Amino acid sequence: MNLITQRCWWVSVLLVVASFVGSEAAQVRYPARVGQREFVLDEAGVISETDRGPIRAVAAASLDRQSAPIVVVTINSLADYGAAGLTTQAYAEGLFNEWGVGAAGDSRGLLMLVVVKDRHVWIATGRAWGHTIDSQCGQVTSGGPSSCSLTTHRS
Repeated sequence: MNLITQRCWWVSVLLVVASFVGSEAAQVRYPARVGQREFVLDEAGVISETDRGPIRAVAAASLDRQSAPIVVVTINSLADYGAAGLTTQAYAEGLFNEWGVGAAGDSRGLLMLVVVKDRHVWIATGRAWGHTIDSQCGQVTSGGPSSCSLTTHRS
C-alpha cells in the first residue's frame, strides 16, 4: 500500500468512527428548562407538593439574596434521555450548561440532578464557587467531596 492510499484508508476509518461518536452525542437530550423562578423539575415524580414549597423557598432566597440560582432536577434514568453512555456527572454538567444556570462566565448557579432508577445524585456548580462548597455537596449527596463538580458555564 503506497503512502497516499494508506493515508486515505486512515482518513476513511477516522470518518467512520467520528460519525458514530457524533451520532451518539446528538442523541443526548435534556428536559425542557423550568421557568426562571420555578427551581424544581420533577420528571421522576418523587418530590411531593409539600416538599416543593420549602425547596422553592430556599432556592428563591438564594437567588434573591446572593444571585445564586439553585435548581433541583429528578429524572428516572439517563437512558430515557439518550445518555446511557454518560456518567451522571457529565449529564449534570451538560444540563447545567444547556439551561444556562446562573450568569454566563462567573456563575454562582447550582444544579442538583437526581437520577432515580440509576440511583445517582450529582451537584454541578458554577465557576464562581470554585471548590469552596465541595464538602457541603459531598455531605448532601453522601458520596464524599467528589460528588460535586465545578462547571464552566458557556457564555
